[in-house]
Amino acid sequence: MKRVTKKTIASIIVFLMVMGLIPIEVLAEAKVQNQKVLVPISEPGEFVDAKIYLDGSAMAYKIEGGKKVLYRYDPKQDKFLKLKNQYDFDRWYYSSSVYGYEYIELYKEGKWTYIDKEGNKIDPPRTEEGKEKFYMFYDNGKYGIKNAEGKTVIEPIYEYIEKVSDKHFIAYAGQEIVEKSDGEEEAKEDKETTEEDEKIENENSQEQATEDEEDKEDSTEEDASSEDEEAEDIEPSDKDSQVEETEEDSADENQEDGEVTDENEYEEDEITEEPEYINVHYIINAETKKKVKLTNYYDVRSFYGSNKYVEIAKNYENRGIGDLKGNEIIEPKYVDALCLSDKLFAVKEAWDKPYKLIDLDGKVVVEGKYDEVAYFSDKLIMVGKEGKYGLIDFSGKVMLPLKYDSNISSFHKNLLKTSQNQKEGLIDFSGNIIVPFKYYYISMDYKEEYILARVDSKIGINTAIYTKNGEELQKAKYQFESEIVQDTLIANDGSNYYLIDVYGNVLGDIGKGKILFDYSGKLVRAVDISSGFENRIMTLYKVVDQKQEKPKEEKPKEEKPKEEK
Repeated sequence: MKRVTKKTIASIIVFLMVMGLIPIEVLAEAKVQNQKVLVPISEPGEFVDAKIYLDGSAMAYKIEGGKKVLYRYDPKQDKFLKLKNQYDFDRWYYSSSVYGYEYIELYKEGKWTYIDKEGNKIDPPRTEEGKEKFYMFYDNGKYGIKNAEGKTVIEPIYEYIEKVSDKHFIAYAGQEIVEKSDGEEEAKEDKETTEEDEKIENENSQEQATEDEEDKEDSTEEDASSEDEEAEDIEPSDKDSQVEETEEDSADENQEDGEVTDENEYEEDEITEEPEYINVHYIINAETKKKVKLTNYYDVRSFYGSNKYVEIAKNYENRGIGDLKGNEIIEPKYVDALCLSDKLFAVKEAWDKPYKLIDLDGKVVVEGKYDEVAYFSDKLIMVGKEGKYGLIDFSGKVMLPLKYDSNISSFHKNLLKTSQNQKEGLIDFSGNIIVPFKYYYISMDYKEEYILARVDSKIGINTAIYTKNGEELQKAKYQFESEIVQDTLIANDGSNYYLIDVYGNVLGDIGKGKILFDYSGKLVRAVDISSGFENRIMTLYKVVDQKQEKPKEEKPKEEKPKEEK
């Protein structure tokens, strides 16, 4: 086939793709805009699901003979290889981010198996990221503490655990019954003794009354017998007979049961005193395994930004501050108490009163004039009044005026995020605007290399990209469909999907459809949900540079030697 013919066919394919007549499933080696091309490495629907990795490998499974079978894509061999070690599982889980954890969780009948990206079985991962000296773990409904080597230092017996410092933790153990003091116990015993004596006396009185009643009844019966003998010819009426029989039957039943009919002779029910419960907290030093038991408080919690103090609360409206040895630093008598530094605290005496700043001795450092106070840094405090927010230092000096509409948060290094007129923007500590207040939501990309600023548009949420210095790299033209990897990502303009770079340059035309994407820089996981999520079809692609055809070098024409005349 001639070279011109190939170019013509390629142009037709690109045209059909742009018109949406070629769906993504048939993206074999579709041409892209002179730089990238997507090449399928699986058939549409061949695999049920897949996890792709930054190194260009992937883990996937398909159904064979009614069983789930695992395969690994080897980028060096450019093919899927069936794992030698297969695992029986009902469901699997993995991080949706290509920057997230790499292991895969396999679940079967309540049991978990963990494998790495090579398919090898590994130990269960830690519940917390990083390399802390100590970390919490959860086992069988309870919390405990392990060290960096994974060894249990505090057994899992607590309802919850909070971290205060690199080695100190707050642990809630549940409730226990309040033990009575000696005086209370003696008073209780005296009360019980008195009640017992009264009970015995009542029982003796009841027995005497019963005997008297029996004697009275016997006497009555004798009198009645003599009267009957004297007046045998006089018969009682039916009504009188019925009353007498009822009274006799009742007396007989009472005698048999040992009961008396006098209402004063009934025994009083014994009153059981309800036990009193208290919440039990511990401050634990995981390094020394020493525990400080706290039973005087309804609640004990950690403070954000403090590794020396904890919040103590008698109830919902009596809060104070304690140290890690169990001592009260600020008496729990405030409706709210906050730790702002090792020597500065914010307290609120009533909900309708402003916060005031006090030191360790309770001396007022800054008089109350702010409705809201929050820890910001080791030098600054965020304050709010009448819906406006700013920053002050520990002496109360205003460092950033109260003119912003929302909380001021640390964004990245010297950048602050806040809002004006319900739009987010970025400023520096001097109040200079770095990213204008016109965005719906602002965040950093996963690797914290770019600022992503989102706006509402007719087609959804479009995203603009800024540098950390506030330079706009691309306007909010596209919806981002993937993470940024190697300065590239997948995006769509409302009608078509593209592979673009952070400057907005189109590197490849992916096509149309209703598709969900994962992108690792080297692989694309495309899930077509045009027929509904339940009927989704997954296809895997590799991203390769478009091969430029080199023009054929023309050989220089050989000059014929001149004929000699």
